[in-house]
Amino acid sequence: MTTIHDIPPEILAASFEVGIYAWGIGYLRPLSHVCQTWRDTIEHTPRLWGIITFTRSRSAAALLQQLAKAKNAPLALTIEPQSITRSAGKANVRKDKEEALKTLLERVGGWISVDVGTDLLAKCRWEDMGNLEKLVIRPSGSQNQAPGPFFASEFEWKSLKLHSFSTTGGVPNTWVTPFLKHCPSIRYFSLHTGNKSHTSQTSWHSKLHDIRDTWAYLVLVPNAYTIELTEVAHTTPTHISPPPPILLRHLRNLRLREVRYAPAVLTTLIAPSLQTLTLEHTRRERQAWSWLYTNSDIAADADHRRHKLLLAPFFTQWSAPGAAPEHLHTLELKECLRSGDIPYLVRWLDRLPHLVRLVIQDDQVGAARKGDDADPDANLYLALSAPRTMTSQKNAGGNPLVGWLCPELMILHLDTDHELADVISIASTRGGKVVQSGDSERHIPPPARLRRIETRLCPMAEPKDLRLLRSLVDHISCVCTNCGLMLEPPSPGSIDIFLFYNGES
Repeated sequence: MTTIHDIPPEILAASFEVGIYAWGIGYLRPLSHVCQTWRDTIEHTPRLWGIITFTRSRSAAALLQQLAKAKNAPLALTIEPQSITRSAGKANVRKDKEEALKTLLERVGGWISVDVGTDLLAKCRWEDMGNLEKLVIRPSGSQNQAPGPFFASEFEWKSLKLHSFSTTGGVPNTWVTPFLKHCPSIRYFSLHTGNKSHTSQTSWHSKLHDIRDTWAYLVLVPNAYTIELTEVAHTTPTHISPPPPILLRHLRNLRLREVRYAPAVLTTLIAPSLQTLTLEHTRRERQAWSWLYTNSDIAADADHRRHKLLLAPFFTQWSAPGAAPEHLHTLELKECLRSGDIPYLVRWLDRLPHLVRLVIQDDQVGAARKGDDADPDANLYLALSAPRTMTSQKNAGGNPLVGWLCPELMILHLDTDHELADVISIASTRGGKVVQSGDSERHIPPPARLRRIETRLCPMAEPKDLRLLRSLVDHISCVCTNCGLMLEPPSPGSIDIFLFYNGES
């Protein structure tokens, strides 16, 4: 291959698909003028025209024309709200869109990827959607749109190909449960209710999501590889018995963002194969664990509130034998901790021997170190910078071993209330050198070399400090807003950008 004109048609078509998903079918128009080969590829690849996005401004004639060019190719369909129906509260179809809708419904068997409202789905039958692989649904039409006869007929559910299922905007459980119940092939599940008020970080919209529904959904996706919960304003779990432990044997990725009562969800899960965990902005409720206690347990409830615990029971439960995700390689904790959680976090990290990337964005980490807590594990920085007694590992005599916390850690992101000395200490001791243990006859195995540190540097670091860090790790990045607007240094270990902005050239 010497020029762009020599790119094979199948590779061209694949790259064009990516562009259509990103920018719409209009992306093809300028490409068709590049050369005759590109034009022929566009005109004679029906699957490109099968990627359809229908907006309010798009005419029915344009949609029909695109469907004609798609021929019998599989359809990846996105119908934006109110693009076919008259309003959000009514399901009646716009008169000028009736023919387009009829054509789409006639080709429902060719749908492989669909992002639509419940009003349109209610016009279909599930048995006609055997080729569907990806589905995103949202509430539309009349409030609490019922499935009607959608799930009514007898159908061989085992033949379904659906592997990705997402809901957004608070879809009723009458829609969600049947899909999850009859589709064991689902590998990706996303629940996004969007019920959190954006006007205040401490208030939630009056329309809440029943936490029992979330528990029920998780029970129905035992084969999921990825689960995402986003902006889910759960009802309080007070006086509700949690379900039995939910085993997600195949789960690899778990992400919770803006989830109210997130700990009540996490403590029900067992995910031994988990590889990435993200908890983001879940610290909202003032009495996060009050639902754990009956009225007779006021002292215990007060103890939890006094010590400001949030995720501690989760860390403790996931530290139990058989429950610790020993294969976890990426952990992200953003604005989800309280100071009392830090010792429990450190002891949980003790059980994550394969953690490679640790991201913590929470000033509570620094607050725990400065507090009056006598627990030596309250200092995460110290725990990462020196060998420690490993409560999870014992020798033949039953005595705890001495080793490194997260011995395979290579990437560390700390946006916390820390001192520069904390960062330097971690970088200095995790450079791959063998560290002597208390027993002079043996050595503690060294940790993996820490390759990258991302942390707050500008407010506290001098050029000499940056040079020292550069000599210890390959990449140093500052996470302050000013540095975040700059490009990363071009060469590994380069700190020229930092030296320049600290007055040295």
